[in-house]
Amino acid sequence: MSELGDHYWQGCAEGRILYQQCNACQRVLTYPRPFCHACGTRNPAWKESSRRGKVVGATTVHRAPTEEFAGLAPYRLLLIDLAEGSRIMAHGDMELAVNDPVRIDFRQIGDRHLPYCRRAIAAKDTDARI
Repeated sequence: MSELGDHYWQGCAEGRILYQQCNACQRVLTYPRPFCHACGTRNPAWKESSRRGKVVGATTVHRAPTEEFAGLAPYRLLLIDLAEGSRIMAHGDMELAVNDPVRIDFRQIGDRHLPYCRRAIAAKDTDARI
């Protein structure tokens, strides 16, 4: 795993969703990288997400890829657009569907703390930008 990826996963272990934003053009980056894909500026800043977002893709996994995940099957995998503009993949409650607002917590699987989504219910769990 890359050093940038390690930084993301360390944030998850601490209960934080981290994303990058360019210091020059303010573009939010979806994948960690050492430069802005829009303007080329090096060393984008790491920022902490509010852990709120919206489901933009969903699927149910019935055949787990590893023994660690076999006990979870079937489980829900989601693409989440964060309120800040980045996109992550996360696990989530089975009833979540596209366009549902979510809040993100974490679930430990093996040695990883994985983002886990639940439907946002309270006003504080949602964001007008989503």
